[in-house]
Amino acid sequence: MTSAQHLSLTGVSADCTLSINNYFHPISRMPWSSDEEGLQLKEQLAIGEQGEQSFQALWKTNFHNSLIKSPVRDYDFLTEEGLKLELKSDNYHPDKTPNFFFERFSVLSQQKPGGPWQSYEKGADLFVYQFVLTSEAYIFRDIPELIQTIDYLVHEHALKPRKVANKTYFASGYAIERNLFKHLYEYIKLEQL
Repeated sequence: MTSAQHLSLTGVSADCTLSINNYFHPISRMPWSSDEEGLQLKEQLAIGEQGEQSFQALWKTNFHNSLIKSPVRDYDFLTEEGLKLELKSDNYHPDKTPNFFFERFSVLSQQKPGGPWQSYEKGADLFVYQFVLTSEAYIFRDIPELIQTIDYLVHEHALKPRKVANKTYFASGYAIERNLFKHLYEYIKLEQL
């Protein structure tokens, strides 16, 4: 992160400290959490498949070209320009929380990287955060800068990770206000006719 970016980020985060604290919910209050063990694998796969299909339409409408389904499991799609794209789809309305939830560890007990950390490790060029219900997405074209920003905000505001229960394991991550990432993402939406 350059010193100018750091100063800009410091100014943004300092102004938003109250906002982060007001919206940094414990996992039990997040819209996608439940008191059950977590979503079953089939349900998770169905949500992921629905998210991928809707994102392909969203991409084609906004960029006038198609995505190619990845031949490997390291990322979800290839763009026509050859960029590797990882998609995260959330299946709740974004008005329920002003936050992104960035998964830090996909398997907490093994400290297995998740979210943008996993995407970076596996060579993705783009990390996309999509809200399926509203057909909108946030495209992060600089994954290392996204990771640095998350790490900075976590450190600066002493944010604690939140556990997410899956059927046989826990994941963990951070809920951080979307507005703190405006300098990093490109917003796209599928307009309803």
